[in-house]
Amino acid sequence: PQSASLPPSGPSAAYLAELRAWLERHKRYPPRARQRGVEGVAVVRFRIDREGRVLESTLQSRSGDRDLDREALRMLKRAEPFPVPPDFSQPSLQVSVPVAFRLR
Repeated sequence: PQSASLPPSGPSAAYLAELRAWLERHKRYPPRARQRGVEGVAVVRFRIDREGRVLESTLQSRSGDRDLDREALRMLKRAEPFPVPPDFSQPSLQVSVPVAFRLR
């Protein structure tokens, strides 16, 4: 189960779902982690501007594997520009999102 946390005046659940789906499309499983059979969940916290550009990003919690953690942050760069939050009047939006790496 994925979730995202926002300030109370943040965007709608529909936007958050769109954001999570957007990130999933840009996620890649690191080949070395796949070969080693490593799974994990990293939580990334990032701030985007009204144009969907990442202003800053960090790992809020680590997955337990360096390759997975690095990929979680690289994914944010590949995902730019993000879908623009609808009706968002603030100069930026901070979001925390879990990034699950599961072998199937």
